[in-house]
Amino acid sequence: MHTSYYLWQQVPAHTSTHTSISLWQISRAYAHIGDGANALLFAEENILLCKTEKPDGFYMAYAYESAARAYVVSSNKAKAAVHIKHALKAIQTTKEKHLEHFYKDMEVLKAML
Repeated sequence: MHTSYYLWQQVPAHTSTHTSISLWQISRAYAHIGDGANALLFAEENILLCKTEKPDGFYMAYAYESAARAYVVSSNKAKAAVHIKHALKAIQTTKEKHLEHFYKDMEVLKAML
């Protein structure tokens, strides 16, 4: 995952959207192996990037989704719930039409609380 991030940074036409996707992938991978601290580190970096660069709301929503997942892994369900709410609010500003996977991810996270 870190390699993907690095390689995207080398592409002259890369955008903040590519960076956001890379940060989400890294955070998700760390959450998957149970490393909540590193998952949260990359999720927070992604949230900051999205607040600064303002990509489509889809990417902001998934930045919050990764933070919620990191908090679940870290056994902080209260903060996870807050980030789920932020994700659901952010997704309302997206231009994306096919959001089934996003809402499924939200349901999975809610079930983990």
